[in-house]
Amino acid sequence: MTLNKSPIRLAGCSLASFSLTMLLGGLSAQAQMPSEAMIESQIIAGVTFEPPGDRTLDRSQGGATRDSGYCPTDSSSSTQSVLPLMPQNSRQEFTVSDRPTFFMYVPSTSAQQIFFTLKDQTEDYYYQKMLSVPEGASIISIELPEDAPALEVGKNYRWTFALACQVPVGPDSPMVTGWVKRVSPSEVGLTQLDPTPSLEMAKSYASAGVWFDALTTLARLRQQQPESYTATWEQFLTSAGLEAIATKPLILEEN
Repeated sequence: MTLNKSPIRLAGCSLASFSLTMLLGGLSAQAQMPSEAMIESQIIAGVTFEPPGDRTLDRSQGGATRDSGYCPTDSSSSTQSVLPLMPQNSRQEFTVSDRPTFFMYVPSTSAQQIFFTLKDQTEDYYYQKMLSVPEGASIISIELPEDAPALEVGKNYRWTFALACQVPVGPDSPMVTGWVKRVSPSEVGLTQLDPTPSLEMAKSYASAGVWFDALTTLARLRQQQPESYTATWEQFLTSAGLEAIATKPLILEEN
């Protein structure tokens, strides 16, 4: 009887040993292979804006500016007035896109509409559009459509968001203005551009000092997967001195 039971015990031990080996091997493989969340967290940590300095900026241009930021009937006790999404103290920012996206923070306001204009220094280029006022304080955007003239490489363009407290917009309407310059990718050290929004591309744009494209890429990622990219968006805005509006709702225009 003893001889008949030994093979069974040995087989049981062999099976247990095999299962333990497979389990340990699986755990080892999982420990060696970083999870998608771990990889993503490492990429997120590097998405901060690096200003381009004096590389190719035209210092004759004025920076993004604003006036009182309120309509006469708005409460001046608001914690934040209209604000362009531009790095604080920036004079001008870059884009590599022929039709970039522009962003503006709009507080709760009695304004009826928002008036956007874009023109070059000689006003040979001119584009304008009326936008709806969001319900509640929000960050809004406008992407130049395909029927708008493409920006030319090396040229400076002045953009303006004006709150229409009354229609038509008057010279005393609250507004924010700034300059954008289109540059070639090689000029800022970018060799490969992927039109699909990704953290890798956002990081590349941010490291190259290409503000408009880094901001737009992160905005699209946040819209697509807010649970994954909202923190990244807020970190990026904070790195540019925009922490006061980093947590505000984002409304992306759909062309």
